[in-house]
Amino acid sequence: MKRLFVIALKDLQINFRDVSGLIIMLVAPFALILVIGAAFGGFSGDDGSSPIAEIPVIIVNLDEGQYSAYLVEAFQSAELADLLEPQILDSVEAARILVDNDKAAAVVVVPANFSEAIVPSSILEGNFNSPVSGERAVVEVYQNPSRPVSSSIIRSIVDIILANFSSARISAQLSLEALVRSGRVTPEQLNALAPELGQKAAQNVVDSEIVQLQTQTITPTGESEGFDWLVYSVPSMAILYLMFTMTSAGRSILSERDRGTLPRMLVMPASASVILGGKMLGAFITGILQMTILLTAGTLLYQISWGSLWGLILLTIAVVAAATGWAMLIASFSKTPGQASAVGTAITLIFAASAGNFLPRGALPQWLQTASLISPNGWGLDGYTNLAAGSSITVILPAVGALFMMAAILFFIASRLFRRQYN
Repeated sequence: MKRLFVIALKDLQINFRDVSGLIIMLVAPFALILVIGAAFGGFSGDDGSSPIAEIPVIIVNLDEGQYSAYLVEAFQSAELADLLEPQILDSVEAARILVDNDKAAAVVVVPANFSEAIVPSSILEGNFNSPVSGERAVVEVYQNPSRPVSSSIIRSIVDIILANFSSARISAQLSLEALVRSGRVTPEQLNALAPELGQKAAQNVVDSEIVQLQTQTITPTGESEGFDWLVYSVPSMAILYLMFTMTSAGRSILSERDRGTLPRMLVMPASASVILGGKMLGAFITGILQMTILLTAGTLLYQISWGSLWGLILLTIAVVAAATGWAMLIASFSKTPGQASAVGTAITLIFAASAGNFLPRGALPQWLQTASLISPNGWGLDGYTNLAAGSSITVILPAVGALFMMAAILFFIASRLFRRQYN
């Protein structure tokens, strides 16, 4: 047992003295996490909420009719309260100046003939065959080029609201026409009925859930919940570079063989399993330190809450154990350090692509999500996502059990291959 720890300590010292190894272990994933955080505004949020929030938008309503008020109300609705920060102004020029000075993401200008375009006066008079008089109402969106994402969101919201208004207008017009042609309502009665129908149709537009802007992912249990790239990217990048680190640790066994260090270790009064176990323990401790540093950095930088502390510790140990098992397996059947490096890199990238390290796991086909459970990546991402969502430790126990079983099987196979190759 003492020899096992001596071998592990030696490898641990070598790993943390290797500058290039430290870059792969810590600097590269940390830099990627910082880039993702900057891209999604992770430094601006204090409560872990979506980084795209409280977008400043100015609304200028030039219409005095009742239907433009519903459009303004849609922007001020509770559904969009977390996403938008609307401001009402009377001057189009003043609003554009604020956008030019980067004080707002966009200006939405409601034209003076908006209400007339929604419910034309000819329809109120019961004349459904005459063409609609006046020009087509055009809602202008003056966008800030320095805020392309925010301004595009505002433009999309305007498009959705106007599409609902158009649908409601056509529906109301057909209903009114059917009532008049059936004789149930006279043209005189229509004057009183049409505004009420138009008002209800416009209110339905405001109340419609389609006005909400949501980003969703599907969990393995089939439940839909909000998706946060920052919460996802921290464990995703940590696991990805953990696999690279473990591959490097496995390759070091073959490098020591070529340098003559491994043959000298094999003549020691220790079995091949003890030697492989010592190498595995050194890689395991290195992986634990790597994951701890990266997860802690994510917590401190972005205020990410991982829920159960014991669940986080248990899951991290299991993920590192499984990743170490794969590294030892690769080293046990590879003939040269170059082969171990090539095979390890290929397996790492295949695991990452199939498990969801490069894009949300919930966006992958179900069969691919299931197939990726052969890797530590799949189980690990599911576990960390569940913990960040507030799940209890019992929810991640199946993932922990699968990862420990994976580690045991891989170590057993690697030990047999290692003994056959070097005994």
